[in-house]
Amino acid sequence: STTTIPPKPKDKIKFTYTGFAPTFDQINRDEFAVLREANQPYFPLLRDQKILPLIYNREEVMLAKQWVGGQSFLSQEATESNFKAFASSTNILHLATHAFVSNTDHTKSHLVFYQSDSSEAEDGYLYNPEIQELDLCCDLTILSACNSGNGIWSEGEGVMSLANAFRYAGSQNQLISLKNINDESTKLIINKFLAELAEGKGKSEALGMAKRNYISTIQDDKLTHPQYWANLVMIGDDHPILLSGL
Repeated sequence: STTTIPPKPKDKIKFTYTGFAPTFDQINRDEFAVLREANQPYFPLLRDQKILPLIYNREEVMLAKQWVGGQSFLSQEATESNFKAFASSTNILHLATHAFVSNTDHTKSHLVFYQSDSSEAEDGYLYNPEIQELDLCCDLTILSACNSGNGIWSEGEGVMSLANAFRYAGSQNQLISLKNINDESTKLIINKFLAELAEGKGKSEALGMAKRNYISTIQDDKLTHPQYWANLVMIGDDHPILLSGL
């Protein structure tokens, strides 16, 4: 049967929200050679020898912070070291970044942070085993990254995804993607999702309202196709999130 992770005490929480939105234009193909081992199909994310930037991820995190407070790490500040320093003391953890998922070895699946200079202790790639070693007590992790709910199947554990690793580390609920996601539409949906959470809505209810709002307000009919909104799903309970009194 699937491993059940009991809730952890909230006494370590200092921040209602911590968001990360790195930049990527400094990563070249040689530095990203690890992708060849992780999953060949993700190489279309590389153009002109550099990984494609995320245009809207920083705005996504800045808007989120406006709704729920807390702190954000943008661009060069969105390092793996800062993530590991603050992940265990936040109630909502939000990563707007690139994810790379291996279909052969779940230990090679990883999230990407800002690639700082050699003085950093971390390499900027957060792998599944590293995530599982974290001591999280957050109510919600928002994995705003492509395929964060995908991975290889393991008997008795299910899909060994990045979301699974965060659950194992102590995250009680996860908002994940089941396929590639659009940068701009994800920003709009996550923004409305957190606005509804701030109003006291349950997590699944808030996500449903955010998707319906996106479909009804987007002006380009082509962008109402399910590929722009249907791949974001909730895993966990539907309780409202405590945003004060932590």
